[in-house]
Amino acid sequence: MRRFFYNQPNSLQVGSTVPLTEEIFHHWCKVLRASMGEQALFFDGQGGEYTVTLTDITKKQALVTINDFNSINRALPFTVNIALVMSRGERMDYAIQKATELGVSSIQLLTSQHGEVRLKADQAAKKLAHWQQVAVSACEQCGLNIVPTLLAPKAFSDWIDEPAGVPTSSNVTKLILAVPPDDSGVVTSCNQIEGSDIEHSDIEHNDIEPIAPYTPYPNPLPHITNQFRQCSLAQFWLLIGAEGGFSEQEITQAIERDFMPWQIGERVLRTETAPVVALSSLLTLHQTLTLAQE
Repeated sequence: MRRFFYNQPNSLQVGSTVPLTEEIFHHWCKVLRASMGEQALFFDGQGGEYTVTLTDITKKQALVTINDFNSINRALPFTVNIALVMSRGERMDYAIQKATELGVSSIQLLTSQHGEVRLKADQAAKKLAHWQQVAVSACEQCGLNIVPTLLAPKAFSDWIDEPAGVPTSSNVTKLILAVPPDDSGVVTSCNQIEGSDIEHSDIEHNDIEPIAPYTPYPNPLPHITNQFRQCSLAQFWLLIGAEGGFSEQEITQAIERDFMPWQIGERVLRTETAPVVALSSLLTLHQTLTLAQE
C-alpha cells in the first residue's frame, strides 16, 4: 500500500473526509493515476498512520475518507540525534536520507573549520526546506511515521558552547566520530627495548612487549553497552564532521564537553557513510544485547 506524508498536523481524524494536499494529489492521482476506492496510508509526522480510501476525484482535487488509525511508529528502541557538518551536493542528501531510514530523531546542521559549505541566510532556508523534504521522502519509503527534525545550520563553536545544544543528562551518551590526531599507526611501549642497545642473548622473549596499534582514545563501546543495559530508553548524540574531519581544537572542545571519541574501525569514513555505519553499529549492538538477555 502506498504511503504519503500529509503535511497538515492534527487534520486527520477517523471517520472524517479530507482533501488531498496539492503534492499528494499530483503524485497519487495525476502521476500514478489512482482510481476511486483505492487505499493508501497517510501519516502526519506526529506518530501513527491512517488508512484512507479515495472517495472523490475531480480535475483539480480529490477527497479521501479516513478509515482507521494504527499507532505504530517503527522507531528505534533508543533515541539518536546527529550533529552533522554540511557537505556539498548529493552527499548531504544521501546522509540525511539514510540517517532517516535508520531512525534518527533529529539532525543539527553544522559548519566547521574543515567544512566546505557556508550558506547565506536565504540559501540556508532553501537548503533546509530541501533537506527536510528528503527526510519526508525517506519516511514515506521506509515506514517511519515520525519525521526527524532538521535544525538550522550553526557554527560548531557556537553549538558546542550553547547549553541548549549540548545535552547534559547522565542518560545521554555523546560520541564524536574522530580519528586519532597522530596517524603514525604504532606506538612504542615504554617497556620496549631497542635491539641496538643490547645483545639478543641477554633477554628473554617475554621481556619485550610487542608493538601495539596506536589508540589514544578509550573505546566507548563498554559505556554504550552499559547505557543499553541500564536505561529503558538510551539516548545518543553523534557528532560527525566533514570530509576533512574535525580540527584538533574542535575535537578538544567536544571532549571537554563530555563527547567520547569513537573511531569505527581503522578506516576514514566519508561524511555520507559515517551516519550509516554509526547508526547500524548502535542498532546491531542493541539487538545483540537484547537477544542475549532473552
